[in-house]
Amino acid sequence: MYNWIVFLHVTVIFVFLVQHAAEIIVTFKLRQQKEPEGIFATYSFVSNNNSRNLRITYSLIILTGAVAGFMAPWWKQGWMWTALGVMIILWIIMNRIGGNYLTAVDAITDQALKNKDDESAIEKFMRDLKSRREPEIMTITSVIGMLIILWLMMFKPF
Repeated sequence: MYNWIVFLHVTVIFVFLVQHAAEIIVTFKLRQQKEPEGIFATYSFVSNNNSRNLRITYSLIILTGAVAGFMAPWWKQGWMWTALGVMIILWIIMNRIGGNYLTAVDAITDQALKNKDDESAIEKFMRDLKSRREPEIMTITSVIGMLIILWLMMFKPF
């Protein structure tokens, strides 16, 4: 039964990574918008569907990992607690940076929509969007976190 739980755990992680990749692509696409109206269409995908699905798969990752940890003696080892801690830290960082990014994109877009007849406002809109670095920060942070967790799971160093 343990192998099936681990299989489910890895499968849910794979699904989560695919979903997350879609969200990361959207954050990069936001910076390429040339019209403020396109922003809301681009990230309505993130806000409505994908965020809820990410929460579900994230919960399933925790659940299947916890069950596997109880089936084997993993909760007695430090690597299991460290992996859980890294996941929680990643969740906090991603929510904070991602939330700040979407709030900033909203503010930039609202300003451009209020002044959409002014050509310089549209240029400022595009310049302000391109100057945001949150997509790179989120991508690098998530890759590093994923590699740490993978290392912990594969090698169980402590």
